[in-house]
Amino acid sequence: MGPLGWQETVFIFILALLVFGPKKLPELGKTIGKAMTEFRRASSELRSTWDREMAAIEREGHEVASATSSVKNQIEASTSDYNSSYYDSTTITVMDTIRRIRPALRRPRKVPQ
Repeated sequence: MGPLGWQETVFIFILALLVFGPKKLPELGKTIGKAMTEFRRASSELRSTWDREMAAIEREGHEVASATSSVKNQIEASTSDYNSSYYDSTTITVMDTIRRIRPALRRPRKVPQ
């Protein structure tokens, strides 16, 4: 449904003139004009409130994402320190054990007869 043409506008004007009469028509137009102005103002206010709230939500989302990323980096750093120290101490222990048993492994076994 597109915009009204001049023929439809004239028809609506004549119909309103017949229904409301010439005395009520200016008052009705003024009331409709005020209502349209109030509706435009309210919709503009709603739109600005919506935009402002959406921007606040996006800012909070970015803040949460950066905080989450910071915590993730801290956790990864602490676990990598823990893992490297754990593996280092485990590796040293295993290497010491191998050094201690290597000579025993190299000696020929005496096979009982």
